[in-house]
Amino acid sequence: MADFIARFNKNLEKIDSLALSFYEKDLLFSAYYNHLNHLEISPQTRELMSKLGISFKHKNIIFESKTLDSHTLQSNAQNNQPKEREERALSLFALSLFECSERAKTLQIESEHFLEQIKLNLEKTLHPQELAFLKISSIYQKLEQEKTRLQEALSELTANFLQGFENLEAPLQDEITQKANALTHALEKQKNLSAKLCFKILEIKNAQTKNPTSLETLINELDAYLQNIKHK
Repeated sequence: MADFIARFNKNLEKIDSLALSFYEKDLLFSAYYNHLNHLEISPQTRELMSKLGISFKHKNIIFESKTLDSHTLQSNAQNNQPKEREERALSLFALSLFECSERAKTLQIESEHFLEQIKLNLEKTLHPQELAFLKISSIYQKLEQEKTRLQEALSELTANFLQGFENLEAPLQDEITQKANALTHALEKQKNLSAKLCFKILEIKNAQTKNPTSLETLINELDAYLQNIKHK
């Protein structure tokens, strides 16, 4: 188990090191999760993987020779403006309102799985009086709340506009689609952070010695994410 978690974290780092927009990284994170669980990878993600020369094999991420490695990708793309990359990715891989609704269902299942594992393993890993335990418990509750908030917002949007969407004015269609994609994007991020926290707890649980620095780094990342939510 510990070896699998180490490989999982290494593959997440490979994806995270790519010079891509957050949206594109989310697509790859989800694809890797689906690969591990023998789930279907979306056509949009397969298109992105083909463009980048990326594939998954034996629970690892593989870069084709044309891609070289993640550092080369990052160096070649340093001159691209992040905002332009983000807008281009959102335009190229934008989901329809129906696709957002379907994607949200998958994200809900994945996120609930990770959050459940966090809850189940936290007390088996850290003492309730440890600062890290209290911090993670608080973060867990906020991740749960954010998941619920985003799901309710997207459900309300699709319930109000999915039926008869094609009869709406084009500008309104664009606005609704953009909101749906933004909410789906946020759900992706919430799910990915829940996954990272889940596997970090499992890593600590199965390790012979704790790595407080690694845990502290993750907690700081989650804190920054939650602080960003408050300002939206």
